[in-house]
Amino acid sequence: SDLDSNYYGFKWWLAANSEPSGWNLEGFIDNTQDAANGSILLLAHNVDGVFGDFSVSPLSALPVELVSFKADVSNDGKVLLTWETATEINNYGFEIERAIATNNSSIISWETIGFIEGHGNSNVTNYYSYVERPSTTGKHYYRLKQIDNDGTFEYSKLIEAIITQPLKFSLAQNYPNPFNPTTTLSFSLAEESHSTLTVFDALGQMVEVLKDEVLPAGQHTSIFNAGNIASGTYFFILAGKSVESQKEFRIVNKMTVIK
Repeated sequence: SDLDSNYYGFKWWLAANSEPSGWNLEGFIDNTQDAANGSILLLAHNVDGVFGDFSVSPLSALPVELVSFKADVSNDGKVLLTWETATEINNYGFEIERAIATNNSSIISWETIGFIEGHGNSNVTNYYSYVERPSTTGKHYYRLKQIDNDGTFEYSKLIEAIITQPLKFSLAQNYPNPFNPTTTLSFSLAEESHSTLTVFDALGQMVEVLKDEVLPAGQHTSIFNAGNIASGTYFFILAGKSVESQKEFRIVNKMTVIK
């Protein structure tokens, strides 16, 4: 029958493999508890005594509890994203998304830049991190798309990182190194410059031209694929001239292909 005005709540406990008795859940539950296995058997009563019992499916899983999410920018323009979870249930993982502010400070569309696998079910603190090197300067926004095993998802709050213009022309060590077959070459330009990024073998013969164009000031990357060359030591050279000051630069670094 319907609950009357004397009803004051549900008293309940766990009962594995209990069969539903056909009662509908009405009113409220004073307390909550996770049901790891089986269903939950509830005993409903009023001030005059017990009048029925029924069972329901296990309580829905709690969402991933995200404790923190922040971004730190290094002196060479890398962005380190770190986040921490206190609990996780059915956590498939996190997609990392980025957007860049335009000149009028509005946000352009989001893009996925990476994925970090979650810990599934966990009741201990877990720490995550992701590193990227943006190719442009300015204000960058980041957010996490937390995805459950069943495909449902939710977004974190967004955070921002400001990438400033580099103060010098530089060519970073490729990563990974040694490598097979691909590696990433990164460099920074203090000014808008006509730049070339070229790979040579140990005999000084040109292997490939990766860049040969006018590029804006800021961070830049290029992927080198060594699938068609032999193992050995190779050199990559960044050279060019700035558009405004006509400053010339030439920087050499070496890398190793291992097959």
